[in-house]
Amino acid sequence: MCKEEFIKKAKELYGEKFDYKNITDNKLESYSTVPIICLKHGIFYTSVYDFLHGEGCFECNRKDN
Repeated sequence: MCKEEFIKKAKELYGEKFDYKNITDNKLESYSTVPIICLKHGIFYTSVYDFLHGEGCFECNRKDN
């Protein structure tokens, strides 16, 4: 998928909780690792697949448990 499609899907899932400005690749595969910026906790790296399937920020998820 292209970067714009990934960002569109991510915003549908998470709203404005994350920033995607550090993603430089224009073509992303499900296994691609991308840098995501959580507005609360900073940058983290995750796969396209995991992020679009609800993993989100590791720190946010840990604090919710």
